[in-house]
Amino acid sequence: MTGLAHIRLPNRSLTPSPPGMGLGATLLKAVIMLGIAMLAVAVAVWLGPELVADLPLRDGAPPIEAGVAREARCGNVRVLHHCRFVLEAPGADGAVMRSRSALLFLAGAAPDLSYRVVADPARPGRLTTSLALARYWSRAGTFAAIEALLLFITIAGARHVIADRFRGKALIRAFREGRARPAVLILEKRHLFNWRVRVGDPKQGGERRKWLVDTKDEPIWLDPASGAILGITPDGVHFMPVDARGRFLGLDSNEAMALLASVADYQRHG
Repeated sequence: MTGLAHIRLPNRSLTPSPPGMGLGATLLKAVIMLGIAMLAVAVAVWLGPELVADLPLRDGAPPIEAGVAREARCGNVRVLHHCRFVLEAPGADGAVMRSRSALLFLAGAAPDLSYRVVADPARPGRLTTSLALARYWSRAGTFAAIEALLLFITIAGARHVIADRFRGKALIRAFREGRARPAVLILEKRHLFNWRVRVGDPKQGGERRKWLVDTKDEPIWLDPASGAILGITPDGVHFMPVDARGRFLGLDSNEAMALLASVADYQRHG
């Protein structure tokens, strides 16, 4: 494609607002990462203490003949099974012992979920089930996998948030130091809240980047068949896409309309 000179940007200093890299977007991402971290804590509080308590009993525990489950619910999502119990049994002093149990483990599509109420010799008054002990290592592995996944997402997300914040500041600084000029970018993937944009050929040092966008944001197409969209650069190193409303560039409605008209002129001559 040639003739980018037909595309006219406003004849004034622009202060771009890189989509997804502003303070608001950074705070939103940080809140999401905090939510995931809190979820990891909640899972640890929910399942961790019982796993620790059941560790010494993993090879079995004495059953309680009079033990019953006042509540027993099990379900599954494919091979991920979950069970909740409210267990009761008479104590040595005649008082009723009551314990709650929550299990989460991986198993086949139709595992054996039969159980008996068993006692914890080391902790008088605590009850558990033979199912919890039989599935102990599956429970432990499932718990470890969930915590590791949530931790990975939290750390990777936090690094991404910090990197995007610094990248956004560097981009704004570059536009302050150089005059914006049109550039051709390639929109490889377009999702509801992000665009995956390529600059140049990745095999020759080009890069791909995801931009967090609003659902109302539309790219300015230069050649829809090839995925070419309008971008801007101040120096040939820093790039960002341009949206049809001019929001990313801080354009008013007249400037945005003039820009779209110049793109139409480019398409006629390109």
